[in-house]
Amino acid sequence: MAKKTWNLALFRMAAGIILILFVVVFSFYWLRSSEEHMAEIDVQTKAKEPSLSFSQYERVSIGMSYAEVASLFGFAGELAEGSEENDAACSLYIWKNGSGAVVQISFMHDAVTSKTQYGLEPVS
Repeated sequence: MAKKTWNLALFRMAAGIILILFVVVFSFYWLRSSEEHMAEIDVQTKAKEPSLSFSQYERVSIGMSYAEVASLFGFAGELAEGSEENDAACSLYIWKNGSGAVVQISFMHDAVTSKTQYGLEPVS
Protein backbone atom coordinates (compact mmCIF):
# COMPACT_ATOMS: atom_id res chain seq x y z
CA MET A 1 0.00 0.00 0.00
CA ALA A 2 2.84 2.37 0.83
CA LYS A 3 4.44 1.67 -2.55
CA LYS A 4 1.22 2.66 -4.40
CA THR A 5 1.03 5.89 -2.39
CA TRP A 6 4.67 6.60 -3.18
CA ASN A 7 4.10 5.93 -6.92
CA LEU A 8 1.01 8.16 -6.92
CA ALA A 9 2.98 10.97 -5.24
CA LEU A 10 5.80 10.63 -7.83
CA PHE A 11 3.25 10.66 -10.65
CA ARG A 12 1.58 13.81 -9.30
CA MET A 13 4.94 15.51 -8.83
CA ALA A 14 6.06 14.63 -12.37
CA ALA A 15 2.74 15.81 -13.80
CA GLY A 16 3.06 19.07 -11.86
CA ILE A 17 6.61 19.64 -13.12
CA ILE A 18 5.54 18.95 -16.72
CA LEU A 19 2.60 21.34 -16.35
CA ILE A 20 4.85 24.06 -14.90
CA LEU A 21 7.38 23.61 -17.73
CA PHE A 22 4.58 23.82 -20.29
CA VAL A 23 3.28 27.05 -18.75
CA VAL A 24 6.76 28.59 -18.65
CA VAL A 25 7.56 27.65 -22.27
CA PHE A 26 4.15 28.86 -23.48
CA SER A 27 4.57 32.14 -21.55
CA PHE A 28 7.94 32.83 -23.19
CA TYR A 29 6.45 32.07 -26.62
CA TRP A 30 3.46 34.32 -25.96
CA LEU A 31 5.64 37.19 -24.70
CA ARG A 32 7.97 36.92 -27.69
CA SER A 33 5.11 36.88 -30.19
CA SER A 34 3.53 39.87 -28.41
CA GLU A 35 6.80 41.83 -28.64
CA GLU A 36 7.14 40.96 -32.33
CA HIS A 37 3.54 42.02 -32.95
CA MET A 38 4.09 45.35 -31.15
CA ALA A 39 7.29 45.95 -33.16
CA GLU A 40 5.36 45.23 -36.37
CA ILE A 41 2.64 47.71 -35.38
CA ASP A 42 5.31 50.33 -34.58
CA VAL A 43 6.91 49.85 -38.02
CA GLN A 44 3.51 50.13 -39.72
CA THR A 45 2.70 53.27 -37.75
CA LYS A 46 5.99 54.91 -38.70
CA ALA A 47 5.48 53.93 -42.32
CA LYS A 48 2.10 55.67 -42.30
CA GLU A 49 3.31 58.79 -40.55
CA PRO A 50 2.05 61.83 -42.46
CA SER A 51 4.64 63.54 -44.59
CA LEU A 52 4.54 66.86 -46.33
CA SER A 53 6.96 68.18 -48.90
CA PHE A 54 7.59 71.59 -50.37
CA SER A 55 6.83 70.23 -53.84
CA GLN A 56 3.40 69.04 -52.67
CA TYR A 57 2.78 72.47 -51.15
CA GLU A 58 3.78 74.17 -54.42
CA ARG A 59 1.25 72.06 -56.37
CA VAL A 60 -1.66 73.44 -54.29
CA SER A 61 -3.31 76.12 -56.37
CA ILE A 62 -6.09 78.64 -55.89
CA GLY A 63 -9.47 77.09 -56.68
CA MET A 64 -8.57 73.48 -55.78
CA SER A 65 -11.16 71.66 -53.65
CA TYR A 66 -10.47 70.28 -50.18
CA ALA A 67 -10.67 66.73 -51.59
CA GLU A 68 -8.03 67.53 -54.19
CA VAL A 69 -5.70 69.02 -51.57
CA ALA A 70 -6.19 66.10 -49.15
CA SER A 71 -5.52 63.68 -52.01
CA LEU A 72 -2.37 65.60 -52.94
CA PHE A 73 -1.02 65.43 -49.37
CA GLY A 74 -2.21 61.86 -48.87
CA PHE A 75 -4.10 62.47 -45.64
CA ALA A 76 -6.92 64.60 -44.26
CA GLY A 77 -6.34 68.03 -42.81
CA GLU A 78 -7.52 69.17 -39.40
CA LEU A 79 -10.31 71.74 -39.41
CA ALA A 80 -8.96 74.69 -37.41
CA GLU A 81 -11.71 77.21 -38.14
CA GLY A 82 -14.96 77.07 -39.99
CA SER A 83 -17.91 79.38 -40.36
CA GLU A 84 -20.99 79.99 -42.45
CA GLU A 85 -21.01 83.77 -42.01
CA ASN A 86 -22.97 85.57 -44.75
CA ASP A 87 -22.96 82.39 -46.82
CA ALA A 88 -19.17 82.70 -47.10
CA ALA A 89 -18.59 79.07 -46.02
CA CYS A 90 -15.02 79.85 -44.94
CA SER A 91 -12.80 77.21 -43.42
CA LEU A 92 -9.15 76.86 -42.46
CA TYR A 93 -7.50 73.43 -42.56
CA ILE A 94 -4.11 72.53 -41.15
CA TRP A 95 -1.82 69.69 -42.22
CA LYS A 96 1.09 68.71 -39.94
CA ASN A 97 3.85 66.16 -40.24
CA GLY A 98 6.11 64.45 -37.73
CA SER A 99 9.02 66.85 -38.27
CA GLY A 100 6.98 69.89 -37.22
CA ALA A 101 6.16 71.30 -40.64
CA VAL A 102 2.74 72.93 -40.94
CA VAL A 103 0.62 73.82 -43.96
CA GLN A 104 -2.44 76.07 -43.53
CA ILE A 105 -4.96 76.36 -46.33
CA SER A 106 -8.04 78.58 -46.40
CA PHE A 107 -11.12 77.53 -48.36
CA MET A 108 -14.21 79.43 -49.40
CA HIS A 109 -17.08 77.36 -50.81
CA ASP A 110 -14.69 74.38 -51.01
CA ALA A 111 -12.12 76.23 -53.09
CA VAL A 112 -8.59 77.21 -51.99
CA THR A 113 -8.31 80.95 -51.41
CA SER A 114 -4.89 81.14 -49.72
CA LYS A 115 -2.09 78.94 -48.40
CA THR A 116 0.87 79.28 -46.03
CA GLN A 117 3.51 76.90 -44.79
CA TYR A 118 6.10 76.73 -42.01
CA GLY A 119 9.01 74.32 -41.85
CA LEU A 120 9.00 72.99 -45.41
CA GLU A 121 12.29 73.49 -47.17
CA PRO A 122 12.61 73.56 -50.96
CA VAL A 123 14.83 70.82 -52.33
CA SER A 124 17.82 72.27 -54.14
